[in-house]
Amino acid sequence: MEAAYAKMGEALLHSGRKIVYSLCQYGLNDVGAWGAKVGGNLWRTTGDISDRWQSMVGNGFQQQVGPREVRRAGTLERSGHAGDR
Repeated sequence: MEAAYAKMGEALLHSGRKIVYSLCQYGLNDVGAWGAKVGGNLWRTTGDISDRWQSMVGNGFQQQVGPREVRRAGTLERSGHAGDR
């Protein structure tokens, strides 16, 4: 799956436009480890959150996010997000 996202990331990078590239793997396939490398600006770390308290607890409040998944926006040279300047 990473290769497909990388191909799209390259296409967006060469589009000549500033585009935010959001990756959706619902937290699967360790997207936090490779999302930035393929040009992603953001990605999901969990599945959908429903309107149940247990869903909020499991997907939100108890989420353990490490340093590689969290960084200030705009730290990538290839990022085309307008807020990166």
